[in-house]
Amino acid sequence: MEVEGGQGNDTFDFSRFRQNQVINLGAGTYSSVGGKYNNSYISPASVFENAIGGSGNDRIIGNEADNVLVGGAGADTLRGAGGRNVFKYNSVADSTFAAADLLTDFKTGWDTIDLRNLANATGASLNFVPDFTGKPGDTVIKYNMYSGRYFLAIDLSGNCRSDFLIKSTRPISPDDVLGLA
Repeated sequence: MEVEGGQGNDTFDFSRFRQNQVINLGAGTYSSVGGKYNNSYISPASVFENAIGGSGNDRIIGNEADNVLVGGAGADTLRGAGGRNVFKYNSVADSTFAAADLLTDFKTGWDTIDLRNLANATGASLNFVPDFTGKPGDTVIKYNMYSGRYFLAIDLSGNCRSDFLIKSTRPISPDDVLGLA
């Protein structure tokens, strides 16, 4: 199936799918959705700005535009691939300790992690702290030398454990995160 983006902001929305999706926003590229292989093709003249994954372990690849990428539930792999990208999280289930998303090309000072909907949904005030203190909403950003990954973790229950977790191959700064108090 060939799809074409119109004028304005266009979104590839696969939020109702349970299968593992490969969503590629690049012009002239294929995506594999609904459990099928290379079944969706973006016209070479089209630009899609946004993608929403489903509940599977999705792989979402942006393009040169300023993309908004939403992985949804599952351990998703997200790559902005150019532009000023927003990686948006709407609920705790979008990236948990057991099924954490991986950002593969996050650019600090350029890209953004948007946690505002997550904060509103949980009612928590997200506060950046160097280490968990036992207060709900504690948010830490660290580097794990064993995995070679950076991570953003949020303790929403106040038990000094990660309820929400994002991993990144590149640094993340608190200034890159929307939704911190």
